[in-house]
Amino acid sequence: MIYSDHQIKALINQGLIESKWSDLVNPTSLDITIGKDAFLLVPEALSYTNKVVADKVGNHFIPKTLGEHSTISPADRYLLETEQYFKFPNHVCGQIRLKA
Repeated sequence: MIYSDHQIKALINQGLIESKWSDLVNPTSLDITIGKDAFLLVPEALSYTNKVVADKVGNHFIPKTLGEHSTISPADRYLLETEQYFKFPNHVCGQIRLKA
């Protein structure tokens, strides 16, 4: 089931989605915004299949602070935080899709 905008707003009002940005609610989605803390994965931590090599991850992330107009290169891999916090009830799931 895909929730409509009024159902998403109801979840926010019930505290099931913590968001102070009600203007980010769209007809069937909720936009999320990127926070300031980020971790850049250095290329050496990737195997030839482009998957993270689990035993090397801890030593291959570089902490970064993103500004309002930061640029991320298409070849870079980051772990990013969002400004929103989500705590979904068992009957709700979320999916993240990239949007330019």
